[in-house]
Amino acid sequence: MGKVSKQTPDSKNFTTIAKSSIPIGVNYPWGGYGWDFGVHPWGRRPWVKTIASALNQFKDLKIRVVRWFILADGMCYGTGAQAPQWDKKIKYWECTPPEKISVKPIVDDFELLLKEFQKVAPMQLLPSLIDFHWLQTGTPAMDKQGNPMTGIIKGGRYDILLNSNKRKAFLDTVLNKLLDVSKKYKNSLYAWEIINEPEWLMQGHKNPSTWKLDNDPNKAKKIIAAFQHLKIDYDPVTKQWPENIPARQTPDKDMEEFVRDAASRIKDNGFKATVGSKTGGDSRWLKFWKNCGTDLLQFHDYEEHKGWGKAEVALKKAELDKAGLSPCIVGEFPTRWKRIIYSNDNVTESFIRDAKKNNWPLVIPWCVFQKDDATDWESAKKVIKKLLNEGLIYKGQKWPL
Repeated sequence: MGKVSKQTPDSKNFTTIAKSSIPIGVNYPWGGYGWDFGVHPWGRRPWVKTIASALNQFKDLKIRVVRWFILADGMCYGTGAQAPQWDKKIKYWECTPPEKISVKPIVDDFELLLKEFQKVAPMQLLPSLIDFHWLQTGTPAMDKQGNPMTGIIKGGRYDILLNSNKRKAFLDTVLNKLLDVSKKYKNSLYAWEIINEPEWLMQGHKNPSTWKLDNDPNKAKKIIAAFQHLKIDYDPVTKQWPENIPARQTPDKDMEEFVRDAASRIKDNGFKATVGSKTGGDSRWLKFWKNCGTDLLQFHDYEEHKGWGKAEVALKKAELDKAGLSPCIVGEFPTRWKRIIYSNDNVTESFIRDAKKNNWPLVIPWCVFQKDDATDWESAKKVIKKLLNEGLIYKGQKWPL
């Protein structure tokens, strides 16, 4: 089996494309959101029993890159006494200083995953360090009976990015250790993603002024009851949490400093650095991330046009190239389409064909194991198999040079 091209800072394997075919990836994107890596009450590594069969399925489909969320909302980064605590004075969550948080279980689990990827070369992992839910208000994780789990807080890690000392300590103790492991399996890593869709919780983005505790009203009520049980209040008058709470948006300058520092570390270790931008329709965000030091741009494409499923992938490539916003990949696009007049199969096929025609270096459909309104993996598999048979999807052992 041919070796994957060695990654170097000036390597072009991420941005070139075979003359007649397009590389394709897939969003895994987790076995259990927020608890794939690290210690928690539900048992460790929920993906371990299924990972081999999943990767072999992807290998048969000639999947080149698997995108996977690592810390996600942070629920396994600091648990028990190390979990974020509610600060009654500032009425918000405060994260434990990172130097006091044990990360060895997280790093060990990540290395185990890389060993699995090593077996299926040339397929590579695209790990996403944190998700934007990391920045949302903390909520207690709930057990099957709807009771709050002691010391397991989802989100509530906003100050890791705002506090410069915590920010540096977090990157020193988490990212650096993950990069140390990554270097041992360098051919199994495609790039490192710093954060997924941060624009949702940034001041420079036109976001709603409130966030729902949960889209399911019944779950929201259970979360509010959990706050009351833990004697955590939000409103100093009513002593209660509303279902819709004010959104704390990260200042752009703090996000820039976080991404710039992380990108520098990633590139110093010989990997490409990227951010999963939520939109390519507004190219100012791609410009922002490029200015932060990322060297592999990425956007997520859910902007369907007139029911035809063309989205931005068919429209933006030449424009982005002209603006110097390359290399750029499509890190997410739906496989279940909302506003369409054709089947999911037809629209996903059209999307990939448009991507090939417009010379995108990599497109990554959403997603494999989730059941949401953007996912139809069975449909996507049929399309991928069809296009593989046509030779439109890249089959080679190495990245096309």
